[in-house]
Amino acid sequence: GRHAWAHFTALGLEEVTVDYITVDTLRVPRETFATILTAWRDGYVEPIAEHTRFTREEATAHFNRMIADIRDPRRYAVWMVPVVAGRVV
Repeated sequence: GRHAWAHFTALGLEEVTVDYITVDTLRVPRETFATILTAWRDGYVEPIAEHTRFTREEATAHFNRMIADIRDPRRYAVWMVPVVAGRVV
């Protein structure tokens, strides 16, 4: 995540890079993309409700809105996946 670069450099890795894979509704079938977020919803709603200010219902509604947007051919959605790499010396 957002701390990966710092962790890699703190561990002494060299030539640390951060690149991004674009997962969006132009490059990935909408149903595939929606299935990923459905799995996240099913796996993360409870921990979100337990560890944040969001209720289970609020977290579920947020995921459901994103899933519906991904499935809607009139909408665009994107997920920028960071890929962090480094060389061990």
